[in-house]
Amino acid sequence: MKKQIKPILRFALGEVYTFLGVFSTLLTIICLIDFSELVPDFAGRIVCVVIVFAVSYGMAVIRVASTKRTVVDLENGREAVLEYGDLFTSGDRIVIPVNDSFDTLVDDVLIAKSSIHGQFVLKYFEGREKELDRIIEKGLERVKVAGRYTNKNGKPLYYPPGTVVPVRVGEKTFYLLALTHFRGNTVEPNMKIYYTAVLTLLEYLNKATAGAPVYIPLLGSGLARINREKENELANLLSILRMSRVKIVGGIHIVLHPDMRGKVNILRYRKNKSIL
Repeated sequence: MKKQIKPILRFALGEVYTFLGVFSTLLTIICLIDFSELVPDFAGRIVCVVIVFAVSYGMAVIRVASTKRTVVDLENGREAVLEYGDLFTSGDRIVIPVNDSFDTLVDDVLIAKSSIHGQFVLKYFEGREKELDRIIEKGLERVKVAGRYTNKNGKPLYYPPGTVVPVRVGEKTFYLLALTHFRGNTVEPNMKIYYTAVLTLLEYLNKATAGAPVYIPLLGSGLARINREKENELANLLSILRMSRVKIVGGIHIVLHPDMRGKVNILRYRKNKSIL
């Protein structure tokens, strides 16, 4: 919690100007009435300015800290929702980024337990990885293999970036997305693969989701050598969504883990920046 406080205070500075604009308008009206009669001495006026700034900053801090979701304009009548929350409980159609071999061995080498890929396997198929493998194999029957790894653990075959395998679990459908490629047992950062994968995913979702909202994580999160900051990762993802021109009828929700509150200020991307 303490780690989130300083960034929230920093993010709030960006919101102060919005509130100051409103207060400045109000002060202008007051000045037209006769501000000198209300606050005759110079020191009193300085105090008023300090109070206005303090109130603006306080309101900005509250706004940043309390905001859980906001709408982002993707242009051409399209929107996305940015929100903090738990991806796995956010909705019924959820995108899970995985490696292009669709591995299921969570060993903190190929798949980290803390990754969304790892959490998905452990949460829904722990002890039943063979069952998940069969579902994946069936989903890949008509997909052309892109190549074969020679120096990587786990499954040797890999598939084109953006390949999607739907996995049904109860009322939820998870879309396993081939997003990362390996060099040895290490993920190879590659922006071309990343862009191709996301654009291909959008085309797939446009046909497969039947008008239902889709929930995706911050795709590319964890590829530290591609993007050093979470803000950059989000900016990249939003730029791809705008570039694609694909409109998901039910809408796209980008779900950020609550721990990202101190790393990503979603108000920065909101569609309507007015506070009124």
